[in-house]
Amino acid sequence: MLIEKILLSDICPALPDNGAYMTAYVLDESRELPRDPRPSIVVFPGGGYSFTSDREAEPVALYFLRLGYNVFVVRYSCAPVRHPQPLLQAAVAVSYVRGHSEQYHIDPEKIAVMGFSAGGHAAGMISVHWNDPMIKETLGIDCEQCRPNASLLCYAVITSGEHANRGSFDNLLGDDRDNAELLEYTSVEKAVGGHCPPAFIWCTVDDDAVPSENSLMLAAKYKQCGIPFELHMFGSGPHGLALADRTTAIDWIKTADVGHMAVWAELCNCWMSKMWHLD
Repeated sequence: MLIEKILLSDICPALPDNGAYMTAYVLDESRELPRDPRPSIVVFPGGGYSFTSDREAEPVALYFLRLGYNVFVVRYSCAPVRHPQPLLQAAVAVSYVRGHSEQYHIDPEKIAVMGFSAGGHAAGMISVHWNDPMIKETLGIDCEQCRPNASLLCYAVITSGEHANRGSFDNLLGDDRDNAELLEYTSVEKAVGGHCPPAFIWCTVDDDAVPSENSLMLAAKYKQCGIPFELHMFGSGPHGLALADRTTAIDWIKTADVGHMAVWAELCNCWMSKMWHLD
């Protein structure tokens, strides 16, 4: 396995050097292994745009690596760095993965973005705004290069409205936290349309940090627009479950009855396998 750290500002000099980077987890090539180009996942850990969680980074990468995906974990910039930097960094990350498909032996048409909590917002933003001319004007890259082929959204921050996780938007927007135009732009469900990729969405009904209405609102817009999606809602469980197993369990998860929710990752894999005909 190759593990490689890539500074995003080295990839794209138009990005400010805020220390944002991506770690590539790439399976070794062998004539004893399947030779088809692999699907890949670009992962955005959560953390309320104040940090990026270790629990939603390497453990997730290693899980999906075992299933045959090449995985790229993005440590995007958080507060005091503000919008649009996380969106631009997501665009650079997806563009880089697609542009290096031969090097990493991946299929450039099977690149998913996966995000947890505020990282789900970052993944959602690139999923709905990948075609924003601002990206090309700012970064000088073709918008098609940063288009995800699927969105995998895990208890994701979606809306800036009534059911918002307000702290995430405060950290993302800073002094512009009450700017109506920016709140509209960063409310992911408002920008859903036919240009968006299929989505796998999951959450818990009683999440007390990111209300489940976030996932429901997004799913409703996907259905309205006729975009394929799958939604899984678990009856009860705390925010921040990550893999919901012992590799990512911490105190508030160890005391909760959440073991059955670990199935989300296998459901996600099954959904991608069916969508991309991986079997």
